[in-house]
Amino acid sequence: MRTLCVLAVLATLALTHTAAAQSTEAAREEARVAFVQAQEAAEQERWADALQGFEQAYLLSGVPTALYNAAMVLRALGRHRDARDAFDRLLAEHDDYAARDEAQTLRDAEAARVAVLELVGLATEGDYTVRLDGRTVPLDRGETANIETDAGRHAIVAEREGFDPFTWEDSVRDGQRVRIEVIMEERETESRSLAPILVPIAAVLAIAGVVLTLVFVRQANQLDPATDNVMNL
Repeated sequence: MRTLCVLAVLATLALTHTAAAQSTEAAREEARVAFVQAQEAAEQERWADALQGFEQAYLLSGVPTALYNAAMVLRALGRHRDARDAFDRLLAEHDDYAARDEAQTLRDAEAARVAVLELVGLATEGDYTVRLDGRTVPLDRGETANIETDAGRHAIVAEREGFDPFTWEDSVRDGQRVRIEVIMEERETESRSLAPILVPIAAVLAIAGVVLTLVFVRQANQLDPATDNVMNL
């Protein structure tokens, strides 16, 4: 019985290994097909299809050439920030990649083309929501909050509770650093907005009170027996 149990375990391990090998082989074949299709798409300048194919090929195989090609497609698309990040990943995960020096050179060139929007004037104690082209972006808070982007026309909206939104829109060039001073006006509360109305109303009521008091005193004097104000019937 003990021998049968050992044989059963060995048989299970063998089947698992075979299944894993088959699965690996299927993944490699799928990666090869995706890579070939991506190459064809790149030759036809169908960049979106090429990017999807190279990324899929790398995901399935881990072959650095697929990641290198994906970075090159991002470069062709003008997505310099994403291209830089793809080259960074290639250099970090594949120390022995044959074209490492070339990848480093391309990485540095792409990094130099990334534009930076410098947000200045954000209060350190406030909670902000900042959107770049409608997409919420995380903030590296400090004296200056930097937002990386690519060349083109962009719009920024900054929101903070209790303040009117701040908006900015303009075009930036490759590698340009744009300083944006964020000035937000505190939003008027209901009590503040009513203040200009309530002050003159209070003044009118105060004057009316004085007048009523004088009239009451005068009428009271008319009822005083010591006065000559006697009504003749």
